[in-house]
Amino acid sequence: NYVNLYGSLLKVADANLVELLDALAPLINDTLIIKTSDHGETGLSHELTRQKCYNYYEESARVPLVYSNPRLFPEPLSSDALVSHIDLLPTLAELLGKPKIAPFTGLSYASILLGTSSAIQDYVVFSMEDYQIGQAAPPYVQQPSNMMCIREVDWKYCKYYDNAAEITKVRSVFEMYNLKADPNESVNLASPHHNRTAFEEKNYVRLNRKLKEVKRTRLAPRPVVKAIALTLNVTATAPVKGSP
Repeated sequence: NYVNLYGSLLKVADANLVELLDALAPLINDTLIIKTSDHGETGLSHELTRQKCYNYYEESARVPLVYSNPRLFPEPLSSDALVSHIDLLPTLAELLGKPKIAPFTGLSYASILLGTSSAIQDYVVFSMEDYQIGQAAPPYVQQPSNMMCIREVDWKYCKYYDNAAEITKVRSVFEMYNLKADPNESVNLASPHHNRTAFEEKNYVRLNRKLKEVKRTRLAPRPVVKAIALTLNVTATAPVKGSP
């Protein structure tokens, strides 16, 4: 019933999208339409999990991303390139001819859309430090629930950690999957109970080192920016005689 409910919600969303596209019909040739979403729904996969928080399984990580314009794309095309929502804004800026509008953190994949390249990066990053996820009161998900992950074409490596580990003594937990050999992510190669092959161990060491570098260079806290106090001084004046 849960999965059927989710499926019915998708039908409702699709019907709303069709209604919007019908309204745009006169402008369709001159309009670039982008369809995407937030994180998905695990749909009772992975031992009956649901919703999308506190995990980076493919069901949550893979979201719709469709660019549509009959002039730009007269025929349907698809790409397996790794991109993320942080790359959306610089991509739009380049498509609109404003590539230097701001110091973007993400990368533009306009070249992929325009067919001049097949990839812009060899991995994407996912992180989460929200321990409440909209809950006004406990109980919250137990630590370690903070996450930092990297996703390559064939590999995924995630670290679940506790920011207060020095106090709570909660040890980090790791997940690692060979997506080429195990697309359903059923065997956690980082589990202490898994006897890794030499090939798996080599990639385990590599990914662990890579995640540490990503944490240092991409997930480190931004420097504190000093706030500038602005004061607006308004001098009241008496109305001129005869004026409203």
